[in-house]
Amino acid sequence: TGQKGFENELKLRGDFRGEPVYKAHQEMQSAYSQIQQSLNKATPAGDLAGATKIMKLLDPGSVVRESELGMAMAATGLLDRVENYASSILKGTKLTPKQRTDFQQLADALYGESVKAYNSKRSEYQKLGGEYGLNADRAVGAPASMAANPGGGVVDFGSLK
Repeated sequence: TGQKGFENELKLRGDFRGEPVYKAHQEMQSAYSQIQQSLNKATPAGDLAGATKIMKLLDPGSVVRESELGMAMAATGLLDRVENYASSILKGTKLTPKQRTDFQQLADALYGESVKAYNSKRSEYQKLGGEYGLNADRAVGAPASMAANPGGGVVDFGSLK
């Protein structure tokens, strides 16, 4: 309690925020939001931004090369490629609606795994702080949660394949 309790909570918070999973989740949270916003635009710039951010999520330390981005954007069946080509000529877009959905589902799944890892580590710190009589919820913050997806519902991880 008092000053010592406050200092101990700050130390617990600092230790938790120093965890690699905390930092990784903060980056994932930012990227996930950017992907959602980009794919919802359904514009050439939004498609390019969303596809690039997905590639950065898959390999964070790399530079996304044009050839890699092209492969990601071409990852579809023949019918979708034809539709994509026609759409890009008529509307100037880069991804088909199915590709946007696939990219969003991938982002949802990756973010969901980040939420699980974050909450698991948070639980460790919450338990540790609680054992010493600290207000661990205040020290480590609220648990992470899945935001609503662009369609408005909560992501059902069992439906992702």
